[in-house]
Amino acid sequence: MRKLVISLVSYNINILELSKVLSFVKKIKNIQIKVHIFDNANQKSLLKFCIKNRYNYFAPKKNIGFGCGHNYNIKQTIKNNPYYLILNPDIYLKPNDVISSINLLNKKKKFGLLSPKLVNTDGTTQLICRSIPSIFNFFVRFFFSYDAFSIKIHQKINSFKKCKFILNVPFIHGACYFIKAEVIKKVGSYDKNFFLYVEDLDWYRRIFEKFDTIYFKSIKVTHVHNQTSHKSLRIFIMHLKSILYYYSKWGIMFDFKRKIINKNFFKKLTNKRI
Repeated sequence: MRKLVISLVSYNINILELSKVLSFVKKIKNIQIKVHIFDNANQKSLLKFCIKNRYNYFAPKKNIGFGCGHNYNIKQTIKNNPYYLILNPDIYLKPNDVISSINLLNKKKKFGLLSPKLVNTDGTTQLICRSIPSIFNFFVRFFFSYDAFSIKIHQKINSFKKCKFILNVPFIHGACYFIKAEVIKKVGSYDKNFFLYVEDLDWYRRIFEKFDTIYFKSIKVTHVHNQTSHKSLRIFIMHLKSILYYYSKWGIMFDFKRKIINKNFFKKLTNKRI
C-alpha cells in the first residue's frame, strides 16, 4: 500500500476551516495517510483537534517559519519513503484528486513534483504557472499584482485542450505540491534561510534541475488565496527580505539558467511541442 504524508504548517488557523480542508483524508481507503501539522502559534484548540483526529502535532517554542515547519515534518517521516503532499491550509482537495495525482506521479521515475490546477472560489483559474522572475518581474508582481508572463503561459496552456498535464513549467506556485521522498533525499528540503515566502521558488528550481515537474491541469482544486503580505507591514518586510535573499543566492543580473529555462519553455509552447 502506498504511503502519503500530508505536511501542513499552521499559524492561528481557523479550526472549522481546517476540518473542511482535511475532510478528504478519511475518505481514502487504498492509501495509508498520515497528517503532520506543525503549529508555529502553539494554538491549544489545534492541539485538541489533532488529538481528536489522531493527527501528528508539534509546536516549537517560537515561530521558526513556514519552510522550517515543513522540514520538521519531513525529517520525522522521510525514512518511510512516502509520497508527500505539501499543503497550504486553504486548499480544498477531493479524494479522487489525491489518488489521481499520486498515480500520475508514480508513472515514471523521472517525475518528481506535481501540482494540480488551482482555481478561485468563483471557478476562475489562478495564475500559478509562471516564468522564473527577474528581480524587475518580481517587484512588478509584488507591488502591482500583475504578471504578463503568467497570463501568457496560462493562455497557451489552456489552448492545449487535449493535454491532461504539462511538463516542466519554469515555476509553479507552491500552495499544493505532491513530491516523492526520493526527490527530497536527492535535492534537500526547504532552505532554512527563508522564513516566509519565496521558499517555494527556490525549492522548485532545485527539484526542476534533477526531475520532471508536472502541472496537472485536468484536476481543479479550490484555493482560497489570502495575500497577507499586502495587509501587514511585518509580513510585507518578511516577504521583501525573502526576495532579496533569493536573488543573493541565485543571482540578479547573471542568473543565466533562468533565461535559458524561460526561453526553452516559451519556445516549446510556441512550437506546440507539449
